[in-house]
Amino acid sequence: MALINCPECGKEISDNANKCVNCGCPIIKYENIYAEKSKKKKNPIVVLVILVIAALLIWVGVNQYKSYTYQQNLNAICYEIISSGIEAEECGNLIHDVWYNTIFKETSEDTDKYTKENNEFNEDFNDSLDNLYNDKDFTEKVANIQIKQKSILNMMKEMKNPPSKHKDAYKALLALYDEYNDFSNLVINPTGSLQSFTEEFNEADKSLADHCDKIKMYID
Repeated sequence: MALINCPECGKEISDNANKCVNCGCPIIKYENIYAEKSKKKKNPIVVLVILVIAALLIWVGVNQYKSYTYQQNLNAICYEIISSGIEAEECGNLIHDVWYNTIFKETSEDTDKYTKENNEFNEDFNDSLDNLYNDKDFTEKVANIQIKQKSILNMMKEMKNPPSKHKDAYKALLALYDEYNDFSNLVINPTGSLQSFTEEFNEADKSLADHCDKIKMYID
């Protein structure tokens, strides 16, 4: 047994005492506190398991977010392609009608202002097409298609390296984009004869529609 000084009154007391016999001050056993703290220390294996589980939860959360973001971008780009494709189809049909009506002298309220001058049909269909491409409303539509082309191209760049569950959707998107690009370019820069333009336009139009149907299964 050893003697210690009471922290309150300073008098000597036994180190086994729970309180001072002189003033009644409780005696704190520091070694017991340290022992209790030591008992409460966590097992390193338990800590490691908790960290691994936390890391897995974070990994799952990040991948779910990437998948969700990719899906939203896929929806957006498909909508842009379909929307722009419809605009290109309308322009292409008007190009065909102006071209056709000039050659075969067909009257139509939609094309007469391009195909006729002084109420007489143009002798050269190129004059009619020039009138069409100099029309403010039509040129704005064509310019909008070109703007959409650039915008969609930038969106396509963000679609590279898809999450594994979206790899098939990305392949379908690439095919759709190629068809859209070919189709819209026919409208922006029509070439060839009326027959070749009509055949290329109708074929591209049908192919684009087919790919639009295929991509629907990947759109939410």
